Amino acid sequence: IKVILDAEKYPAEVRYTTDGSVPVASSALYAGPIVVHDSAHIKAAIFRDGVLQGTPTEKKVDYHRAINKPIHYNSKLYKGYMAGGMNALLDGYRGGLTYLDGRWQGYLDDLDCVIDMEEETDIHKVSIRFMQLIGPGVFQPGQVELLTSDDGENFISRGIVPTTIPADDPNLLFQEYTFDGNWNARYVRLKAPRANPGFIFADEIVVW
Repeated sequence: IKVILDAEKYPAEVRYTTDGSVPVASSALYAGPIVVHDSAHIKAAIFRDGVLQGTPTEKKVDYHRAINKPIHYNSKLYKGYMAGGMNALLDGYRGGLTYLDGRWQGYLDDLDCVIDMEEETDIHKVSIRFMQLIGPGVFQPGQVELLTSDDGENFISRGIVPTTIPADDPNLLFQEYTFDGNWNARYVRLKAPRANPGFIFADEIVVW
C-alpha cells in the first residue's frame, strides 16, 4: 500500500511516524509515498523551525491476509452505501471521518458475513471498525461475534466483543472490535447485530 501525504500549506515540512507515536522534529521527513507491506499506524504533522504545528493527522493502514478474498453476506447490504462494492470490507481502505467518503459500507440490517480465506489459515487477529453519529441515525452494533469454520457450514464461536459506546452519545465516535487468538480455519465469520433503529457503518475487516 502506498500512502501519500499532502498539505494545504506549501511548502510544508511534514514529518511522520509509522508506529502510532506523535511525530517530533527528528521523525522521518516526508519526501514521497510511504510504502506499507503489512500494517502501519501513521501519524503526520507539519513542523516549523522544529516545532509541531497543530494536531497530527493519523491513519491506520493494513495490507492484511484477507485483502480481496471472497466474501459472502448472509444479511442484506444497503445499496445506497456500498462503498467500493461487495469487497469493500476487504479492500485495504479505511474510512475517514464521514460515511459520505465512499469508504464506509452501510447496513439497515444486521451485518453477517463470511470470508473465504481459500485455504486453511493460521489466524491470530481479526478486527472490524464501526462508526457512530446519532444525528443522522448511525449507531454502533450491540456487539460483534467472531466465528471460524473449516467447511463453511459448521462454525465455532471464538468470542464476543460488546460495544463500549453509549447509544445516546452525540459525538462522532469509532470503535474497533478486536479478537486475538490462535485459530486454524478456512472461513471467518463476523456477526454484528443492529442494536438501534438506523444504520450501522463498517469500513474494513482486518485478518492476520
